[in-house]
Amino acid sequence: MYSKCFKRLADLVLSAIALIVLSPILLVLALVGAIAMKGNPFFLQPRPGKIGKGGKEKIFKLIKFRTMSNAKDKDGNLLPDEQRLGRYGAWLRSTSLDELPELFNIFIGEMSIVGPRPQLVRDMVFMSSEVRARHSVRPGLTGLAQVSGRNNITWEQKFEYDLEYIKKITLLGDCKIILLTALKVFRREDTVREGTVSDIDFGDYLLEKGEVEKEYYDSKQEEAKELLKFSVSMCVYGRDNPEWFKTAVDSIINQTKKPSEIVLVVDGPVPDTLDAVISGYAEIDFFKVVRFEQNRGHGEARRAGLEHCTYDIVALMDADDISVPDRFERQIAEFEADPSLDIVGGNIDEFIDDPKNVVGRRAVFESDEEIKRDLKKRCPFNQMTVMFKKNSVQGVGGYVDWYCDEDYYLWLRMLLADMKFKNIPETLVYARVGKEMYQRRGGMKYFKSEAKLQGFMLKNKVISLPRYLVNVGKRLIVQVLLPNKLRGWVFKKFARKTV
Repeated sequence: MYSKCFKRLADLVLSAIALIVLSPILLVLALVGAIAMKGNPFFLQPRPGKIGKGGKEKIFKLIKFRTMSNAKDKDGNLLPDEQRLGRYGAWLRSTSLDELPELFNIFIGEMSIVGPRPQLVRDMVFMSSEVRARHSVRPGLTGLAQVSGRNNITWEQKFEYDLEYIKKITLLGDCKIILLTALKVFRREDTVREGTVSDIDFGDYLLEKGEVEKEYYDSKQEEAKELLKFSVSMCVYGRDNPEWFKTAVDSIINQTKKPSEIVLVVDGPVPDTLDAVISGYAEIDFFKVVRFEQNRGHGEARRAGLEHCTYDIVALMDADDISVPDRFERQIAEFEADPSLDIVGGNIDEFIDDPKNVVGRRAVFESDEEIKRDLKKRCPFNQMTVMFKKNSVQGVGGYVDWYCDEDYYLWLRMLLADMKFKNIPETLVYARVGKEMYQRRGGMKYFKSEAKLQGFMLKNKVISLPRYLVNVGKRLIVQVLLPNKLRGWVFKKFARKTV
């Protein structure tokens, strides 16, 4: 009962109290760290967490105070650890104060106060299935191995302690481990350092002992890297401009954080000029092309693109837009900072002919709460900016055809599945528009599609009847009753920001 019901509650309450009580210390250390490290005082690193419903460990971002600087040599390579570890960093480690930010990991449910310490992703891939059973519980700030000689025991002994702990989790046992940890910290004993006596990665340890071959070691290192990769999914159509398409692709190839693969769905026949550009990219190893002989529509094309993506994190991109150079870096950082997120989008700047000629900005709300409130009135994401978890999207049925509203329909189903949303309050994509674009956002077919979607929202109690009537009434006026030029003025005036 304790491990299944009360342990998480205890973690939540105790971490909240600790964060409140220790907030002055955390603030001071953050400020001093920013000065000492000449920048960001926090160190974030992917670690394997508790095994989820899919049978795989959920990778989360461990938060610590930074103890080493980012000093580099003349060639731009990081200096050895011992040269980057200054007095301040050494003091943080000796007092274990660098571990305090992990209270945030505990508070949001990624970690527990007591449990097996989260190892590196590159350590996890070398663990046997038996050892990986340690991930059947949340990793801990401290654990049985930490109070049993952390840096004076071998990897094998450490795993034995971890497995011993998960077999019998009790309130008394956790209290004992917490007390022993406090005593060791007070005595300046090293209780929560990473690694073994030589502070060596588990894979390196096995290689040095001769327990794995170099070829196997290299393959596992690559496997670890695979867990942190992401895909980009694009669709291209016969009417797309070849030059604009090339600009769009180049904008994602030349990102500061590069995608591991690009999946392009060619939805139907394309002219030779466009096909020549597509074929040129198809020769690149990480470029995957999926072709449909006949046009199947946006929903089916997006669906197919997602199915062919290898990695769980997927970014969308349109064939005539331009991503800002650090778009993916910003979005991945959001997922790393909050692994509970299911989708991250951002603003778009709409331009005509040249990205410098911005005619409007479609700004979206940032927080999960604001986005879900906005969703009741309009589509809360700019589709060409989103990056999401493949499993989350496919878990609600993925993309389904819904004339001009496939994305809105998807976000609604994700809302009903209680998924977590986020928008970055910055421009992520420059969206190409025509001079008549705002005027074309109308017509009876467009209105019927949106009215039907409002009906879906009403039926599923996303909106009330009064909100339904307001939403449909607005759309009837703007999309059907207003003439094109006046509709264009309304969109520019009320649905876009002047930049």
